[in-house]
Amino acid sequence: MLKKIVFGICLPLAILGAAALSFSGCGKSAPASDSAGKMKVVATTTMLTDLARQIGGDKVEVSGLMKAGVDPHLYQAGAGDVDAMNKADIVVYNGVHLEGKMGAIFDNLHAQKKPTIRVSDGIPSETLLDFEEDGEKTKDPHIWFSVKNWKAAAKEVAKGFSEKDPKNKSYYEDHLNAYLAELDNLDKYIRKEVESVPKDSRILVTAQPMPQQHSNHQDQSQHHPGRQHHL
Repeated sequence: MLKKIVFGICLPLAILGAAALSFSGCGKSAPASDSAGKMKVVATTTMLTDLARQIGGDKVEVSGLMKAGVDPHLYQAGAGDVDAMNKADIVVYNGVHLEGKMGAIFDNLHAQKKPTIRVSDGIPSETLLDFEEDGEKTKDPHIWFSVKNWKAAAKEVAKGFSEKDPKNKSYYEDHLNAYLAELDNLDKYIRKEVESVPKDSRILVTAQPMPQQHSNHQDQSQHHPGRQHHL
């Protein structure tokens, strides 16, 4: 039972945490004295803030709009958030309606020709599952539950950084390749851990009804009795 519980809690978190071990400064903003000459990046969610830091390394100064525990579906950007995005060199966001209350802001940024990276643009639409929220049918925006899709998101960030800052393209590509290798190792680890648990004992406990991105990626079935999922 202990193994089932630990496995269930840690599995989705591992998708985002694998490469973070290589960067001791992850989760902290760069000191102001070290920010001169760096590309200023604003990312919406905590996942994308971390991803931008993984790819950008020492060449970027990344600020995240949302704090840990904030629901991106419900987040409403304040005046300070809008100002930060307007002052940034580039803005990174998820898309697929994850930041559901910020659509008009992104439209305005595009109208102003502000460089943006919508990471879901790098993910083939056929890999995104059907999803329904508040009675509206769309695609599943929780792309970080799939290692394959998160790798595509990382490539989209590296592409956007390279287009905005071409002189450091090779630097971003090197960081991308290192991060992709970490994700490949993570994928192997997850598959090994899943196989170590008998199928009828694979239970994943989540804080909300979980999208099937990860379970489908692992070729497993899933259902949702309350907030306990059988993988």
